[in-house]
Amino acid sequence: MEGYWQEGEYHATVNERSEWSLILSLTTHSNQVLPDTYLFMNWVQFLNEAAGDDSMESFSCTLKVTPESNKLITENILTVAGYQGTNKLSSSGGVISKLNLDEVTETFYPWYVDKVASDIDIQNKLVKCSMHRFFVTNFSNFDLKLGVEHPFHAGFKVYSSASSDTPVAAGF
Repeated sequence: MEGYWQEGEYHATVNERSEWSLILSLTTHSNQVLPDTYLFMNWVQFLNEAAGDDSMESFSCTLKVTPESNKLITENILTVAGYQGTNKLSSSGGVISKLNLDEVTETFYPWYVDKVASDIDIQNKLVKCSMHRFFVTNFSNFDLKLGVEHPFHAGFKVYSSASSDTPVAAGF
């Protein structure tokens, strides 16, 4: 039986310019060998409580398993997307590149992927995406604040190929 599950960890850090950022690492595990061509999407959605509605800021990081991808994250196997809207990634269906197209943000969004901290570890059967977001940014309609709870959802979807319109596994 195929099995997938996700673990996550997060912390805040401050850089040399006194800018605070959130670092969120999401790891999807498997109890089987990671098949070539499988895509692992790790995603996060923050509820924008200040908006007074169900709007969210979301980010997804998708990594494609290839024989060459083990522990080397390149642009050829990494796809990122930022979203702003009310659609939940947990229930969005369709081809991975077309999820929530009406909510995809411009090229610039407040999240970015740390390729060094991210990982495809074929031997240990895991795919990890390390995402960063500055607390205060011009690329978002809300700021994170220290000492304030910010409700969010995190999850994963596993696709057998880029053309698949249904994940083989998903969870949040």
